[in-house]
Amino acid sequence: MASVSETQAILLVHGPDRKGIVAAFSQTLFGHGCGIVSSEQHTDVESSVFYQRIVFDASELHTDRVSLERGIDEVAGRLGMTCEVRSRATCRSSRTSSATPSRTASSTSTTRSCRPSSGPSLITGRTRAPYR
Repeated sequence: MASVSETQAILLVHGPDRKGIVAAFSQTLFGHGCGIVSSEQHTDVESSVFYQRIVFDASELHTDRVSLERGIDEVAGRLGMTCEVRSRATCRSSRTSSATPSRTASSTSTTRSCRPSSGPSLITGRTRAPYR
């Protein structure tokens, strides 16, 4: 895997294959001021599962990390996808969203595999409050 800089993160996505996945995640990243550094995708034809890995740069993020993660969550939920955001320090945010049309607050669960203390954000370089 290629080296990820201080302002870059990796978005891993997988779920049912359908039209518009690449466009939806690309548009979300762009809308928050992120630039895509590299993107790879694959569809397992037998199981109809789509996989994507996006390395993005957030040095010009015009929102904040929380807003970006909420935007990614919204897209994942709408498309019934599972996604994970990894930063340089391997802090992960994993989200699994149900593919049901009427999404309720309980249809999305968020887990964090590490809980960094306050300090510079690994995605933006800005100071953030600790996860709660």
